[in-house]
Amino acid sequence: MNSPAPSSLLSDILVRPAENKDLVSASLLLERSGLSPDGLKEHVETMLVAVYEDVIVGTAALEMYGKAALLRSVSVDVAARKIGLGIQLTIEILKLAKISGVRRVFLLTETASDFFPRFGFHLVSRGDVPAHVKSSIEFTSLCPDSAHTMELILE
Repeated sequence: MNSPAPSSLLSDILVRPAENKDLVSASLLLERSGLSPDGLKEHVETMLVAVYEDVIVGTAALEMYGKAALLRSVSVDVAARKIGLGIQLTIEILKLAKISGVRRVFLLTETASDFFPRFGFHLVSRGDVPAHVKSSIEFTSLCPDSAHTMELILE
């Protein structure tokens, strides 16, 4: 894989809306990162990819549920970490949520509960999540009950 060297500048990476043709590469990246791509193809229209020299090196997606959304699939290739790409992807996907009329963004994480508070996310109980968001594949089968549930209120 032609991945960026750690010294590559973030400005060399293009963050753009995903296309159907990106699903295979994005799914492989998610699997390498220990995340499941299950259900992702249904949300490609609200997914962003980060591309370096025609290689997908990052992803972030939203599952939209009216005024609520589930943030999922935030992943950065090992070779593109430590340059702020995860931060950029999260900022851009939250902008997409806001312009789409979303007021509450939820996420489940087993490993990144220290990453998301910088964007305003805070821990909540699963009981605080609207039923329609809890019907997502992440809540019903992908993420264990031990995963941290977080929420961001967009203003």
